Amino acid sequence: MTRLVFVGAGHGHLYALKRAQLLVDAGAQITVIAPDDFWYSGLATGMVGGRWSPEDDRIALDRLLRGVTWLRESATDIDRTQVRCSSGQSVPFDLLSLDVGSVVAALPGIDDDDPRNFAAKPIARLADLRGAVEAKPQRVLVVGGGPSAIELAANIAAHPQATVTLAAARFLPGLPRRAAAFVASHLTARGVTLRPVNVARIVDDMAWTDNGPIGFDLLVRATGLHALPLLAGLGLELQDGALVVGDDLAASGDARVHAVGDCAAVAGTRLPMIGVHAVRQAPVLFANLNAKLRAVPPQRRYRAQKHALLILNLGDGTGLATWRRFWLAGRAMRWLKDRIDRAFLARYRA
Repeated sequence: MTRLVFVGAGHGHLYALKRAQLLVDAGAQITVIAPDDFWYSGLATGMVGGRWSPEDDRIALDRLLRGVTWLRESATDIDRTQVRCSSGQSVPFDLLSLDVGSVVAALPGIDDDDPRNFAAKPIARLADLRGAVEAKPQRVLVVGGGPSAIELAANIAAHPQATVTLAAARFLPGLPRRAAAFVASHLTARGVTLRPVNVARIVDDMAWTDNGPIGFDLLVRATGLHALPLLAGLGLELQDGALVVGDDLAASGDARVHAVGDCAAVAGTRLPMIGVHAVRQAPVLFANLNAKLRAVPPQRRYRAQKHALLILNLGDGTGLATWRRFWLAGRAMRWLKDRIDRAFLARYRA
């Protein structure tokens, strides 16, 4: 038997895990190391806003996994022979696949375990954010100007007891200028205060910026993503902390090791950290793991799409969709987003 270890249960691994029995039939003994169920980023902000329940946003892995061992804990160290877990257990491997995601950049002055401090990831923590916002009136400060920050601010504002401030030097810098201006106007009309500032540090209940302090009760960080330091122990080539893999999704320095999603730099290219790349890499990963188990050459190659459809949930039943330099806003865009997201989840609940 070939010891196949999956570390992480994100977008890039779901496809293979649903088909795990086929890998077992090909000779794999499978272990999955993941601390929690799968939480879907596409519905996360709608869950914060109250449109979806936490259960709507979660796929229970114990219902998905068949014929595999699930270690419900985190990986703390990885080398070329084994994965060490938070319990101290070591799991040796013959084939390894990594889908460990990324982490949100910290802000100086506030600890990760501070109960006021919420990040855009992990998504399970956003269910706690929703509970905190619903519990009592709160001043909520969202830091960041990208799509996640915009969606979080918009959906927190759906709770009437929340007073929301969004702080960022630039709002939606990657979107068409008029689309970004539309979103800014839309948020302002819904009561979100926009502060075009850089947040430098947190001191007690104040965020200090380059233009004075902002008080808060809850802090929400959407301050950019970076790779986990976990991969350094492999001794393989990294790019900005992500494992460099070929278009077969295997590391060039060790073909037994694979990576997808935010923790992978495919063919030396650091792709945007968005779920669509992991979702599209998933069938390629499965095909090539299956090929290796059967001792045949890689069956598929990953070619990253140059452009991706982005649809923002604006928290009031409307959405904004962008494709390259084109954009549309309205209820139809929110309907389209819901349709895409629910269809994705339905694949893994059947």
